[in-house]
Amino acid sequence: MTIPYTQDLSVVIDVDDLYAAVREFGGAELSVLALIEHLRQARPTVRRVLRRIHAVFGAKEVSDDILVELRRHQVDLHFGSAGRPDVSVFAHAHRATETSDVVALIVGKKSYLPLLRHIKEHGARVELHAGPSANPALFPAADGVIALPSTIVNRAPERERVVALA
Repeated sequence: MTIPYTQDLSVVIDVDDLYAAVREFGGAELSVLALIEHLRQARPTVRRVLRRIHAVFGAKEVSDDILVELRRHQVDLHFGSAGRPDVSVFAHAHRATETSDVVALIVGKKSYLPLLRHIKEHGARVELHAGPSANPALFPAADGVIALPSTIVNRAPERERVVALA
């Protein structure tokens, strides 16, 4: 039996990219608990110590329910400039290299390619958790690519049909 080794893990999420994956999976909303469980279990031979999860929001509206849910799971929330969360994602990912062996990124745009290289140059491993529409140009720059599972989605329950009795 292999004894798992321990990694300090920081996660940086571009929420706009994450929600693109949620929509592609046909979901109504994100299951934060399922996402965190995915991040903990993504490498079965590794004991993962989640140091910090940073969620960076762009200009899109985010429901209060999802903000409360993220805070409840001790996710640090950051709001990037209108339509440009990239700068905030870069800043938090850079800080994560100082405290973590691995920086897990949930991003999908090709504009993050320099960030992946930057993290590796600073001695941390890059783990890319990719949704279906993530730009494939990111894949070779990461130390590992893990597909986001469709289980991160809460599907909208079918509404019961109410029939009025006359």
